[in-house]
Amino acid sequence: MTDAETKSLLLEAIRADVRSRVDTIVDRLEAEVDCLELLDDVEHAMRGALIEVTEVLAEGIAAHLRETRR
Repeated sequence: MTDAETKSLLLEAIRADVRSRVDTIVDRLEAEVDCLELLDDVEHAMRGALIEVTEVLAEGIAAHLRETRR
């Protein structure tokens, strides 16, 4: 396997990890929202999920940049 192939596989693994983690957050949010009745509680849950997704995306971008610079 060449360096380019290895890098490509690593970048795809990073993207897959980010997608999986975001999907997990969204699934958890959907389940949580189904149990909530107050709009404020729904907004709070959504805000928390958005913060988590932002952190996951930032980690994914940092990992992607780190791998592309190697």
